Order: sequence, then structure tokens, then C-alpha cells
Amino acid sequence: MIKEEIHDDLRDTDDGITGRVVYTYTSPTHWSPEGICRVIVHYGWYDRPAVSMSWGSGGVNKGFTTREVADAMSEAFSMASRRLEQLEQTHC
Repeated sequence: MIKEEIHDDLRDTDDGITGRVVYTYTSPTHWSPEGICRVIVHYGWYDRPAVSMSWGSGGVNKGFTTREVADAMSEAFSMASRRLEQLEQTHC
């Protein structure tokens, strides 16, 4: 039910890699344009990437039960947690 969408706007410059990679976790249960939650990796000039997380404040779509909404949120946050673990191993 949860889809991971990856948006990459990284640029390789003379000063190093800049930009960010955004992992957005979406579900048909939620209408927030930010998805249920996001993991964002910010790249600066020669700095170690900064990793952050945010979550959508939008509501839910009609036609889904409270349990379906809760399951979607649980799955999205579990996927984000696994992505954060992978990023910690790569960037820390």
C-alpha cells in the first residue's frame, strides 16, 4: 500500500555535491502533498550530509477505515525507519 518516491536534485559542482535527496512515503489513504512522511538528505559543500525527517499534516481520504489509516501510517514510518538506518550506515 505504501509507495516510496525518490526525488534527487543533486548537483556536482567544483565545491562538491550539493542539493538533496527526498524519500517520500505516500499512500492512497492520505492526501497530504508531503505524503505520510519524508526522509530528506541535505548535501552541502564538502560537509557530511544532514539527514532529517518530516511528516505530512494533511488529512485522510474518504473511504478508508481508521484501521487502514493506522496501518498505512505504521508501514510508512517503518519504511522511513529502515531508510534512516541505511542512511546512518552510509553517512555516519
